[in-house]
Amino acid sequence: MLFCPKCKREIMPEARFCISCGALVSTIPPESDEQSKKSYLRRTIAVAVVLVLIIASSILIYGVNLKTGTQTPTTAGIYIFIEQHTHIHGEPLEGNYRGTMIDFPTYSFESKNGTLRGRINFEMNDSLVAIYGSGLGLSGAAGGGASTDLYGVFDLPYKKDDLQILRIDLDGTAHINYRGLSITLRNGEEWTNTTSRIDSKEVGNIKGKAMLTITDKIINHGILEKSKIQSY
Repeated sequence: MLFCPKCKREIMPEARFCISCGALVSTIPPESDEQSKKSYLRRTIAVAVVLVLIIASSILIYGVNLKTGTQTPTTAGIYIFIEQHTHIHGEPLEGNYRGTMIDFPTYSFESKNGTLRGRINFEMNDSLVAIYGSGLGLSGAAGGGASTDLYGVFDLPYKKDDLQILRIDLDGTAHINYRGLSITLRNGEEWTNTTSRIDSKEVGNIKGKAMLTITDKIINHGILEKSKIQSY
């Protein structure tokens, strides 16, 4: 294998001039086996570096798209499901504390197979990054029943009431702000916080007090398939 001494381009063994730069090459000795191996190694390394850069660029683009709320065709069939539920239980302390009855459940989720059934009031398309499920449950003196709703997340950051989804990583990790608290949840992880307070009510001549125990729970159900969303 021969190379031009001036421009280092490969030339034919019988060539007298380099077709790239015109230099005289008829007196160049053949390249040794050692030089040939080094040249092959350099070319192999160069190709490998180019491939690594292409792959790294693709990963970077995918990550930015997911965090900003847009999806590439390769992720168009998946989404992240995040739930925030508040349960309030009341214990009467004095008088007649009258709670509230609610009954507006709009969805159900089967964690074993990732099936989400519910009332979908948003468009199901490739730009859907996540679905946010919000709910409230009452028991004891606080009342009874449950109320839930589903919201489509198309852009990040996303805010609904006291919860804000700041970003979602490539592995499905969700970064959330809830009432000023920074919460990071990986796939399948949940965050729970319980507080208590005394509440007083007066309706007409009826007065009462109750101890309310409030449990807030946020769950990241992780990356799920859009094909398992069933609307009714």
